[in-house]
Amino acid sequence: QPHALVIDDVHELVDADALRELTPLVRSRPHGLHLVVSGRRDPPLHLGRLRLAGELVEVGSELLRFTVGETRRLAVLHGVDLTDTQVRMLTDGTEGWPVGLRLAVVALRDRRADERDHGEFLERLLDADPTIADYLTGEVLDDLDDGVLRFLRVVSVTDELPVSLAAALSGGADAGALLARLARKTALVTSKGATDPKYRVHGLLR
Repeated sequence: QPHALVIDDVHELVDADALRELTPLVRSRPHGLHLVVSGRRDPPLHLGRLRLAGELVEVGSELLRFTVGETRRLAVLHGVDLTDTQVRMLTDGTEGWPVGLRLAVVALRDRRADERDHGEFLERLLDADPTIADYLTGEVLDDLDDGVLRFLRVVSVTDELPVSLAAALSGGADAGALLARLARKTALVTSKGATDPKYRVHGLLR
């Protein structure tokens, strides 16, 4: 019988012995086993052979980002009645980030009857409800050291962030390497382009 084995938070695996144990399981799975490995960044596993053989399915943050239609369905499932404009505001405000959307929709659902002005809430999305900020602080920012936090505060003033601009804003020659590391570590920092990448800090994180 086919089985699925899910290994979550694989980015937490840093011990060399643990990674050595995982590698043969990924490469030589028993017949009928579907292995799902998930984490905030690509695991340090040798996946080239599986990719070449067509045995690897990769789902990145771009595919996980909610569309306007998916946001509407999420709101309906939680019993939240939003106008088309408000659905778009919610999608744009969270940039389709599933965790941000989930927290925002729950906050909208749990508001008191006399606080049903969803438009005002959505305009002040991050400030209006502390749960989103608490999640960012606890799950994202707490994992970063003080130097990285100072760097993010300085460079987050701009939407599009070429390496040269990040270096000028921060005064650090290692701005490019730091942005590349953050893009690998968290989906809340993204990059476009290979030779001369432009980075972007997620709106909620900014």
